[in-house]
Amino acid sequence: MKKSSTHKVLFAIITSVVATSYSTQTLTAEDIDSQVIHNYSQVSLGYSYLDNVGDTGINGHGVIATASYEVQNFVFGLGGSYHVGDEDFGVGLETDLYTIGGRIGYAIRLADNRVNIIPSLGLTYSEISASVSGFGSVKEDATVIQPSITVSYAFNNRWSINAGYLYGRDLDSDIDSHAISVGTRIALAERVGFDVGVVFLEEYGFGGINAGVSFHF
Repeated sequence: MKKSSTHKVLFAIITSVVATSYSTQTLTAEDIDSQVIHNYSQVSLGYSYLDNVGDTGINGHGVIATASYEVQNFVFGLGGSYHVGDEDFGVGLETDLYTIGGRIGYAIRLADNRVNIIPSLGLTYSEISASVSGFGSVKEDATVIQPSITVSYAFNNRWSINAGYLYGRDLDSDIDSHAISVGTRIALAERVGFDVGVVFLEEYGFGGINAGVSFHF
């Protein structure tokens, strides 16, 4: 792939992973004692699917891990993911995708904490590696700055939903992107939640889905 087209693929990866990651982390509830819905201090682990990455015909399957910590309404987060491409195009192509990043956000709590508006700023690094047996491998990376905003609503202390917008700007190639995410969290136990997030990309449509478990402290 040419550098510009590879950056577009990386950009789609970063946007899909980060947007769904945000949607499963920034969830809130009413002012109650829930340690899941109301608590931003957490670690999570889950399955991540990327759909037709960068319009290449390759889908990604992998794992995504996140951690965040809240201090006086400021939320500091870290996250990473690893995906394997599921299409070899009949030539034994192997594709690996790595993403790691961090963010800082601020939770604005309204309506007795039932509604939250959370602006965030993140920085993400991603690398894609493609190889064919007997022909070696190629690698490409990208660094993207990503402001975002999420609005979340808590029905009660067991269930929240949210929607968000994320803008991405590739610092290496000046490519930009826009994404919309939706997500939900269900409290399974006192400190355990189940999260699902879906992302839609401006250029490609449906971008991917994450599902996982969060542990709160």
